Amino acid sequence: MARILIGIFLFVLIGAGAAFFFIASPEYAEGKKALVLGEEAYNKQQFEDASRWFHEAAKEGEARAQFLLARMYSQGHGVERNARQAAHWYRMAAEQGYAPALNALGYMYATGRGIAADRKKAAHWFSEAARQGMEMADDNLNRLKRGGNGFGLLNMAIEHGARTRLLTRSGSGADPFDRYTRPLI
Repeated sequence: MARILIGIFLFVLIGAGAAFFFIASPEYAEGKKALVLGEEAYNKQQFEDASRWFHEAAKEGEARAQFLLARMYSQGHGVERNARQAAHWYRMAAEQGYAPALNALGYMYATGRGIAADRKKAAHWFSEAARQGMEMADDNLNRLKRGGNGFGLLNMAIEHGARTRLLTRSGSGADPFDRYTRPLI
């Protein structure tokens, strides 16, 4: 994200040539390529390959890849299930302002999954995601303000692989982050 903003600044300041050179740097291109390859592998349910590509893109600073890698650690797809690693990668993406990661990190703090439970930090991350228009984060913030009722049940559902049925309003079984992670369903 920072690279794009700097690229835009250079575009305005110096011209299109300098901005294109900065944005199209090898590191930026490699991160994007790895993200696309990871998404393709994930959609084919080749989770080990997807995790490898997402890891590569995540190390290059791709917020979406960081989020998707975190989700894979959270669910145990292609990697050993590891809530600490999930929290780490959610944080990396959240620090870049990626709304689904902001909400997910808030959830991790609300439930104490992978990190020490902290209602104040949970509220902060939910608020940041809600500010970006993420309804689920607003719902989570309200749940937290009402005493956190429901997070324990959601946590149990995650542990039993039934996350999508409880987090979606429709009960359709769709991924609650679907509109942010398409085509990863």
